[in-house]
Amino acid sequence: MLTKPNLQPRKVNVRYRPANPAMLTRAEAAGYIGVSISALAQWACNGRGPVRCVIGRSSYYQLSDLDAWIASRRGLRRGA
Repeated sequence: MLTKPNLQPRKVNVRYRPANPAMLTRAEAAGYIGVSISALAQWACNGRGPVRCVIGRSSYYQLSDLDAWIASRRGLRRGA
């Protein structure tokens, strides 16, 4: 005998999103400054890169901090 499939809705893991629209996720920040997500994550582990805000296990970046970091990098040679 055939049974009806389970039609219960799946539970979705909803990640926390700051209410401040000037806060970007790591993926959004990486796209904004033009680097890969893994490069930004590696910089964060090594204490390099732009200032970040950690909420739980997630990193968020403010637009003003990203702009300041980009401005501080002007004139530096590649790989510095």
